[in-house]
Amino acid sequence: MKKLSKLVFTIAACAFLSGSALADTKTAKPAAASSQTDRAEVQKVTVTNKLVDGKKTWLPSEINVKAGQKVELELVNTLPEPHGFNLPGLAENIVVGGKATQVVSFTPSKKEKIKFSCQLHPAHVGGHINVD
Repeated sequence: MKKLSKLVFTIAACAFLSGSALADTKTAKPAAASSQTDRAEVQKVTVTNKLVDGKKTWLPSEINVKAGQKVELELVNTLPEPHGFNLPGLAENIVVGGKATQVVSFTPSKKEKIKFSCQLHPAHVGGHINVD
C-alpha cells in the first residue's frame, strides 16, 4: 500500500509540475506578443530630400501622426550636399550628410501642427507634421 501511495503521490507531483510548466509557457506567449505589439505601435515614415522643380525639398511635405505614439523618421538625402531637418521641440537641427540617411525618433505629446524645414537652407521648401 505504501508503494501505491508513493506512486500516486509521484504521479500527482509530476502532473502538478507539468501543469506549472505549461502555465509558465502560456504566460510567456502573451508577453512575446505584447512586445511585438509595442514594436507595431512605432510609426515609421521615410522623408526624402530631393530636387523638385528646381527647389530642394523634403517629401512628403505633410505627415500625419498620433499624439503619444513613437515616430521614427528616416531622413534620406538624395542630394550630394548636406541638408538640415528641423522639427521644433521634437527633432531639432538635424544634419543629414550628402547622399546619406539618418533616423530620428520622437514621441509627440499633444495635438498640434508643427512646421519642419531645413535650418541650413531656409529658402528650401519645408512641410508640416499634423499630430492628432
